[in-house]
Amino acid sequence: MKRILTFLLLGSFFSIVAQPISITSSSFSYSQDFNFLATTGTANTIPASTGWIILEKGTSTRNNAGYAGDNGASNSGDCYSLGATGNTERALGSLRSGTLSPLYGVGFVNNTSGTITSITVSYKGETWRVATANREDSIKFEYAIGATGIDTIEGDWVRVTNLDYIKPGQALTATTGGSEIHSATLSYTISGINIPNGSTIYFRFNDANAAGADDMTGIDDFSVSMPIIPVELLDFKAQKENQAVKLLWSTATELNNAYYTIERSENGKSFEKIGEISGYGNSNVLKSYQFMDEKPMSNVNYYRLRQVDFDGKETVYKTVSVNFGKNTTTKVYPSIAKDKINVEISGDKGPSDLLVVNLLGQVVKAQKLQNTEGVFPVNISDLPNGSYIMRIVSKNENISLRFEKQ
Repeated sequence: MKRILTFLLLGSFFSIVAQPISITSSSFSYSQDFNFLATTGTANTIPASTGWIILEKGTSTRNNAGYAGDNGASNSGDCYSLGATGNTERALGSLRSGTLSPLYGVGFVNNTSGTITSITVSYKGETWRVATANREDSIKFEYAIGATGIDTIEGDWVRVTNLDYIKPGQALTATTGGSEIHSATLSYTISGINIPNGSTIYFRFNDANAAGADDMTGIDDFSVSMPIIPVELLDFKAQKENQAVKLLWSTATELNNAYYTIERSENGKSFEKIGEISGYGNSNVLKSYQFMDEKPMSNVNYYRLRQVDFDGKETVYKTVSVNFGKNTTTKVYPSIAKDKINVEISGDKGPSDLLVVNLLGQVVKAQKLQNTEGVFPVNISDLPNGSYIMRIVSKNENISLRFEKQ
């Protein structure tokens, strides 16, 4: 492998303009097995409707933007439909010679109304002819956003080595033909890209210029997929506002976002819908939302968001809470006692458990409190001297206070 192929050299080249394949949704997938390729002939062309392009440069008579049907035995520079003679199972490939530099690829256009940030590409790389023994060869994989074809005139081409097909050094099989000699399946997600609505991305397969006589390589079972991009929720919070609760959330990106339902619970487990707000559909800028719960429940209110796509798919996001119960304070005195301590609670927590726990975590005293407003004496005369924890456990709170028995 010597360098990335360019087509700014002197000489002519031929290519056929093809319409890029339209990406219409975040769950887009595409596959091509190339079985539409002709099995014979030396000047076949790929229909523009397929989205695939052949580009050839050089002085060879095969410089015709076409491909030849072959079983892998040819040593002429060209693009090829590779497969056993008469077999409709085909692969698309090329052989680079001193007088011809072949290139092939495919384009896609973003028609999702949103921005594409990642694409997963898979294909099977194949070797059909080894012309120089014990020498590594390869197909370089490259992409360009905003290109109009697979040449180098437009777009900044980026090499993705994770998708390069590498042919290891092998014994000479220059005239065998009829079946692939070596293959490898490659798959990789290209992330961190930015393809806005209406823009294109082109992929191309660049036959490396290995030293010595040239090998026949190709690709098969090419596929492209896009992961379903969920709403990217930045934050979700609930805060008291007078006698109401204000819910606030924001998103960084949205795709096919129809609406949110706002749900509330008194125990954090069983939720009911209390409202609905429309989403922005598709967005790549910060969007902010708010919802007012004008009649929150007493004590703790749990809230969560359920986001619904236009196709009915749902995503449930994290739960937040606000305590609308009375403000309570709790203290234990004296902190060092012999016979009795007092637990003073200001504000009713509702039914609670009062527990005395030793430092081993063992409960040594327990009693039920139906109303926690007031002062509650606790007899500790029968406890061994040492340190203890007084715990007041209610549905909404768990308070621990330390004291000493002497």
